[in-house]
Amino acid sequence: RYQIIALIFDTFTASDADHLQRAIDTLWKDRVYHISISPFWLSAKQIANGEHDVSYKRFFELAKKSEAKFIFRTMHEMNGSWYSWSGDPENFKKAWKHIHELSRKTGLSQSSILFVFSSNSQDLPSKNWILNGEMIFCNPAARSRTSCIAMEDYYPGVEYVDLMGITLYNW
Repeated sequence: RYQIIALIFDTFTASDADHLQRAIDTLWKDRVYHISISPFWLSAKQIANGEHDVSYKRFFELAKKSEAKFIFRTMHEMNGSWYSWSGDPENFKKAWKHIHELSRKTGLSQSSILFVFSSNSQDLPSKNWILNGEMIFCNPAARSRTSCIAMEDYYPGVEYVDLMGITLYNW
């Protein structure tokens, strides 16, 4: 039985790293830490090009040093239209693979960190793929008519995803 501690960060600043390290020091490393890093305001292309690498590397280096176990989520709900990394499946996949590779270059393996691909329960891209634009419900019928973007368009491949997650809002 594992005890899971979940922490959500927007970036991952030095003070965030200190906060996580204190949590690990206090709660020990026999827990599983579910960490979410959300690179707000950056596009998938910017992330793929390394514009958030400082935050990711900071987290991966702490994860390696701590020897704790991690479940890692980033760029969640990509199949909606409300996050800056949405609307660009090809660059999203490049970004995901880039982040995964950063973790491996740091020396982390699947035995210490699992990557969670976490989509929204419904495909809700916006018309013309504009961030926060008028959303469309991309069900199978709409997809055949409009080629709207759906969750599976973002999937980077089984070799880069360890767990699947889903956000289901109850409104």
